Amino acid sequence: MAKIIKLTENDLKNMVQNILEQPTSSDRTVSPPTTKQKMVKLTESDLVKLVSKVINEQPDFISDADVIRYIEERMNMEILPNKQTELLNLLTIRVEQGPNDSYSVVIKGTENGKVVEGEVPLEETKEYYYVGDFDGMFKVGAVSTAFAADILKEDPKVAMFFEKNPRYLLEIEKGMVDVTIKTDRQNGGRFILGFTGKPDRATSKESVAAGDEYPLGTYFKYNRLPMKVNNDVYAYLQSGGLFLELQKFVFNSNPNMKIGGDVPRTATTTGKTPSETVIKVEFSLVDVFKFDETNFIDEGKSMGQIDGFVNKMKTNANQHGKPLTDHIMKSSPKIVGYASIDANSEQKITGKYAPCKSVATRGEYNKCLSEARAKRIADIINEKLTGTGLSFGFYGAGETTKFGPGWTAQAPTKVEDTAPNRRFELTPIPPFSKTIKTQ
Repeated sequence: MAKIIKLTENDLKNMVQNILEQPTSSDRTVSPPTTKQKMVKLTESDLVKLVSKVINEQPDFISDADVIRYIEERMNMEILPNKQTELLNLLTIRVEQGPNDSYSVVIKGTENGKVVEGEVPLEETKEYYYVGDFDGMFKVGAVSTAFAADILKEDPKVAMFFEKNPRYLLEIEKGMVDVTIKTDRQNGGRFILGFTGKPDRATSKESVAAGDEYPLGTYFKYNRLPMKVNNDVYAYLQSGGLFLELQKFVFNSNPNMKIGGDVPRTATTTGKTPSETVIKVEFSLVDVFKFDETNFIDEGKSMGQIDGFVNKMKTNANQHGKPLTDHIMKSSPKIVGYASIDANSEQKITGKYAPCKSVATRGEYNKCLSEARAKRIADIINEKLTGTGLSFGFYGAGETTKFGPGWTAQAPTKVEDTAPNRRFELTPIPPFSKTIKTQ
């Protein structure tokens, strides 16, 4: 029979605090036991389970800075990406017709509660085919981060941190992150509008009336806006070299920020503050391989881009050492290879790249080839990073319309139109931040 241990409530509190080696806080002052105090009877097994539960529920963070970094990483790696399409669907996109059969793409969002619109004019480059080119990036609105508060508070460690530091919870509840459209750094970006005859039944059901607003998140997820002009004419809006993204959530660095009306409209920030350095780890190559090969079109240019990334990584690794390399490797970084859609993905083909010849369809062949190309890039980078503690895996994602238009029977494309999809990118890594003491 298990031995019964009798403890007062105060005995139990003191015992747990001693185990945790934490002094009793001022708001948990324990008064001397009285004769009226309730007795708690526990078996040894009960006591072991209780103490174990209390210990396991304590934060394993060394400092508040660890908690802050943990929250930011969850926001940027998990919570915001998981809700990205839903959040971006608060914004819309439409094709607007002007005088003399002119057209433009209009993106509608909100900024500080006000409706804002951005317009990209389209020019007719051939009959029934319109293109709007631009370069750089522009903000199309902002979305609230308030929904993330309840998700974060489900973690007992974070909930405890918020209780002690309510201003951080308030920043999330009142925070906004900007939504931006970025263009490809090499090829620029473009919207492409094409007109065609009546499509198949499935596409007809997806279509909206020409000129109607369409959810922006869904558009960029599939890179396709089908529109019905009339019973016999349909139009399709696609894009190339464009990326829609939520900016990173970063807590305000001002420790004296007041709780109340002084919370900034947005909690995003980039670059450096006087006491902090931020390192972003990003890499991409676009349309660099010869057709059906793993050899570069321009060896010197491609190797120059790779060397630029490698040299930056070496410099940062030498400066920041193991904290940086551990931070990067924790994300299991990989080079992801994508392929363009230039014909029917179900077509039975035999490409000339020998290791992929055994697959049955064009789509499967492109997936195999995209992985072989991603491996080629990863192997080059890893060899050059020998001794740094950094290494990158690889993965072939195959055909995509994530970065540009893809071929369809209703809207055939040229090889140059689909080039942005022949892309190789590093999987997302949260920015590395390190506090630097200033003199």
